Amino acid sequence: ALTNLPDIPLECLFTVDEEAGMTGVEALASDVLKGKILLNLDHEDGDSLLIGCAGGVNTEAVFPKIRTLPKGEWYTLKIGGLLSGHSGIDIGFGRANAVKLAADFMTRVNSEQISAFCAGTKCNVIPKEASVTFSTEMSDVESVFSAYAAEVKERYAETDSAVCMTLEKTEEPSAAYDGFFVHALHECRNGVVEADFRGVITSSNLAAVADEPEGFRIITLQRSAVNVSRDALSVEIAFVFREAGADVFTHSSFSGWLLEVNSPLVLRAAEVYERLFGRKPEIETTHGGVECGMIQEKYPDMQILSLGPTIEGCHTVHERMSVQSLEETERFLSALILELSE
Repeated sequence: ALTNLPDIPLECLFTVDEEAGMTGVEALASDVLKGKILLNLDHEDGDSLLIGCAGGVNTEAVFPKIRTLPKGEWYTLKIGGLLSGHSGIDIGFGRANAVKLAADFMTRVNSEQISAFCAGTKCNVIPKEASVTFSTEMSDVESVFSAYAAEVKERYAETDSAVCMTLEKTEEPSAAYDGFFVHALHECRNGVVEADFRGVITSSNLAAVADEPEGFRIITLQRSAVNVSRDALSVEIAFVFREAGADVFTHSSFSGWLLEVNSPLVLRAAEVYERLFGRKPEIETTHGGVECGMIQEKYPDMQILSLGPTIEGCHTVHERMSVQSLEETERFLSALILELSE
């Protein structure tokens, strides 16, 4: 898009680690950029302009592995086939969360010991799969599982029709650990916490359980258009985990961002878009997180607008991009830069 432009003074900002902590933009100094307008290219809908996003914070907990003598009958629960999705953009669809399903079932069968627990991948992805090996002294585990699996199938028939849950009896493991933290997972807030007619305002994603040598690491991500609500939810979740005996810490906090819908930048961008394509762009905000909020904190006088081609299934194995939308985005970006340079 930039190669066909005349000699216009431009600054190009490239960042790293946007999907796993935003450490790149976090390290951006507040005196590097000289321009007053920033066109962010991280939007995922070519039919709209993005003018705002939610802020977020990662809350993580590490539960120590406390060895115990194995007892009861041992089983391996596996959950798969969930639709998953982006933990900001897709959180409002009410899709199933593999970590919550596993924790809820183990709570039902009064599981007290675990030998392995692995679920989810990244903080910004709704967990699609889970595998946990646990013990219980309950005698009718299979019947409880059958009822629970049927309940899950019915509950998520519209959002996760391909959900698959299996329970198999397994041998007693060589190492067993206290499974007390499962109750904390069961109690942990997940999904939409606050919403209004505009969409999701505050949410949390119980994103992953990592089985590490030092303990079971729980990864969560809280988002909100209101920083106070974001931080309050993080504190609440941290309290649940600490009460259960975990070491808890937060990191990668980022603020939301909002450009006024009637600001000169939005109006000019919308005019250029309509002139090029013969249709008006939608003006949107997102519950997802983009780097604009952190950049705005460092450059409070900068006007920021986000645009980009249409991407579907973001952060999932189904992710794909519209080639036609990419071509339109290139034309729009070039034309908008020319318009703003005059």
